[in-house]
Amino acid sequence: MRQAVPKKTKTSTVILSIFSKTVGIVLFIATLLLAIAMAVSFYSYHPQDPAWSSATDTDVIHNLAGERGAYFADIMLAAIGNTAWLLPILLVGFGYQLFLKRKLLTISLDKISFRLLGVLITIFSLSALLDLHSGNGGMMGGFIGTELINLVSIPLSLDPSMLFYGTKIVFAILAFVGFYLITGMGPIGWADYCGMIIFTILGFIIPKKKDDEYLENTPPPLPSHDGNIEQEAIDQIDELLNQEAFKDSKIRIMPDVHAGKGCV
Repeated sequence: MRQAVPKKTKTSTVILSIFSKTVGIVLFIATLLLAIAMAVSFYSYHPQDPAWSSATDTDVIHNLAGERGAYFADIMLAAIGNTAWLLPILLVGFGYQLFLKRKLLTISLDKISFRLLGVLITIFSLSALLDLHSGNGGMMGGFIGTELINLVSIPLSLDPSMLFYGTKIVFAILAFVGFYLITGMGPIGWADYCGMIIFTILGFIIPKKKDDEYLENTPPPLPSHDGNIEQEAIDQIDELLNQEAFKDSKIRIMPDVHAGKGCV
């Protein structure tokens, strides 16, 4: 006699899913804390702190992130200048996609390579722009920006001022390309995403009115009729109005309405 096979419960699947989400949240929080620590080290950077580019005998550390934060901030700010402020933002973005959305785990290696290439292009181009604009691009920006103009203008006998503005335009375009490679979307997508974030924040700040909640939770009324209609047809119309595709739609029914197999 054939024995009945007991059905497998989904308890293990649910536990694994909860554990996976919990680990993702914990890792994202750790990434967020690391990004905050990076931003704090940049904000509290002091040139008199012991660091890679300076040797001091003082025991007083002004950096809020401690000695390690002082060394890290000095290296990053000396290398890429104020572009270093972009690093915490990128870290939070990649942490969100990796640990919460988990999109980086499902995309191909080619897309990940394009994302990393976009990061490099963005950092280098912004460093060069900052160096050309205010001289705060660090060693990398100075080499790519100012030194590149000097190297090109002398052998080609070009006016450095004209080459200066042309180079800024080129690096601005490269920064745009870098952001496009990082996000995978253009200006329209950026505006749409920012708008979604703004409306989401406003939804938390400004509570919905009771009238709006009532309208959302109340099914639309049935169309008017002369009373000569069978109950099965009314039920089918009611089911039709409750469909998401026909939400807030005007429904017109012929006078000879009657129940059908799937619809009136």
